[in-house]
Amino acid sequence: MHGDGTLPALRHLAEQVDRFGATGTPRLPRSYRAGLLDDLESSYVYDDALVVLALLTGGRQEDVERALAVADALLLAQARDPAGDGRIRNAYLARPFAAAAGPLVADPASTTGNQAWAGIGWLALYRVTGDPRYLDAAHRIARWAHSTQWSPAGIAGYTGGFGATGARLPWKSTEHHADLAALFSQIGAATGQPDWFARAEVCESFVRRMRVDDHLCTGVAADGETLVRQPVPLDAQVWPVLAGVADPGHLDWAAESLSAVDGGITGVAYSDADRSGVWLEGTSHLALAVSLRGASGDADAAAALRAGVRTAQRSGAHADGGGIPAATRDGLRTGFGDEYTASLHTGATAWAVLAACGVNPLARGARPRG
Repeated sequence: MHGDGTLPALRHLAEQVDRFGATGTPRLPRSYRAGLLDDLESSYVYDDALVVLALLTGGRQEDVERALAVADALLLAQARDPAGDGRIRNAYLARPFAAAAGPLVADPASTTGNQAWAGIGWLALYRVTGDPRYLDAAHRIARWAHSTQWSPAGIAGYTGGFGATGARLPWKSTEHHADLAALFSQIGAATGQPDWFARAEVCESFVRRMRVDDHLCTGVAADGETLVRQPVPLDAQVWPVLAGVADPGHLDWAAESLSAVDGGITGVAYSDADRSGVWLEGTSHLALAVSLRGASGDADAAAALRAGVRTAQRSGAHADGGGIPAATRDGLRTGFGDEYTASLHTGATAWAVLAACGVNPLARGARPRG
């Protein structure tokens, strides 16, 4: 576990958590450091959930306490949210805050996948600590997703959440359904409530209908049934496999069709829209999924992917020996109008830890016997 640059990565995450609050206080890390995003104060909820998950892998009490600090900050955000319906927001400001007010919002959108990841992070802490506050928070956010995003229109499934203006996002995402399948089944395992397993199966059904030839498409458009075929993102291939809702053969398509090399660093791109650079977060996603699949040659393939991430950690852009850049270069296009930079990224660093330790955050919860 302590190979693959894991301890330096954990130290990097610890440093980011400790920048904006004293030990024992709720606090959030900045998602990015150095490079173009060095001045960005945002702490993205998706990244925060991954930080919680990664800090729990090492078993060190000080890292568990840091995970609690991040999770407790998100508990405050949920409790203080003006909507009062269980949701949180996509991002908050990573700066000291008064517990009475909770963290300040940086991005008021509430997209479904980010809600699911927050719930997954809370559930991981619930399994470690037994503290019912984390189960209750995850349960609230899961109920929010089901009660506000369920749509039987077209291909039945869950819509994308609410945008920054509060408008509903009517499209449905393959990636989000993988996230929800994990969250719902983990809630079902924790509570023993069978309805959550049924909802996870609906998510699986949606994902299976997204198959086009040998890969999965992004999802469906606002009409609920038109498949979004381009671009083809990596996470839509890998996360459904990690969540146990898709054919592991999609990993082979991703490894071949999205392969990328940049400056001697090998891995995969975010999507087929731009393979000029390596998306290091996604390279760790793929390494984890391939290693867990365990087919012939998978161990070597996963090791090669992790080696590319280690190279970026040691000598890539803005390398500090611990943090992992989001991408090997600035301006790596996603194909959805966004770009990744070479700034050090808590999400990419956390995924590298999870891949090195073989920890699958999207593992489906087991249905209780009896």
